[in-house]
Amino acid sequence: MSMVVLGVLCGTMTGYQYYLKRQRMINMKLTNQLIAESMVKLSTEHDSQFNYGWTTKISQSNWSVTMKNGENIKVII
Repeated sequence: MSMVVLGVLCGTMTGYQYYLKRQRMINMKLTNQLIAESMVKLSTEHDSQFNYGWTTKISQSNWSVTMKNGENIKVII
């Protein structure tokens, strides 16, 4: 009986750790998207540099934001 309880407990802990890891990844992506949109709104030129990355205007409403961690984010205004 104790082995079954231990197995269920370990399975629950492993599943919860996977859930927390996934939530951190989703939160980071949403935070990067919000930062990218804010950088585009603050950009006055075609190419602007910020602490978190660079913005490049592709067309009138499309922007490309390159974050310093290497992630490229497309923003449409």
